[in-house]
Amino acid sequence: MKATVPYIEKKFEEFNRQMFRGKLPKIPVELSDAKTFLGQCVFKKRRKPFGKTELYDFRLRINTRVDLPERDHVIAVVNFHDGRTGIKVLPRVLRSILYYYNNVLANKDISSIQLYMSNNVFFNRYPNSSALKVHFLEADEINKQLAGAEKMACDGKSIKRNQ
Repeated sequence: MKATVPYIEKKFEEFNRQMFRGKLPKIPVELSDAKTFLGQCVFKKRRKPFGKTELYDFRLRINTRVDLPERDHVIAVVNFHDGRTGIKVLPRVLRSILYYYNNVLANKDISSIQLYMSNNVFFNRYPNSSALKVHFLEADEINKQLAGAEKMACDGKSIKRNQ
């Protein structure tokens, strides 16, 4: 995917809503063909009276030289017998996914695990690992964030996409 100004602006708004509750101001987006960075926030600064520094003229500079795919996450939704629900962001490695799936499902407190493939930036805030942990969230929030995600089927030995 080559970066475009409308795409970057859309992603900025999405991140801003999900991570900062829409509090960040809009800033101009510039495309660049530089060899030294993928993206950067640039600004100017000037000295004010009494030694203070003012930062101004903020801009996002995004490289168009590199073609980057959107990042997909493997999300495990873990349901507990007591009604709690949690998520785990897993590495995109079959062995790691199966390790997590089989070991967590073996726990007597777990009722089920569903696997999804999602590119929702909401999941960027969670660590990506196969550690046997879960982050508890409300089921409604999980369902909202996984809307449009691709459900995967797992039998403990293999994973099938497009389920």
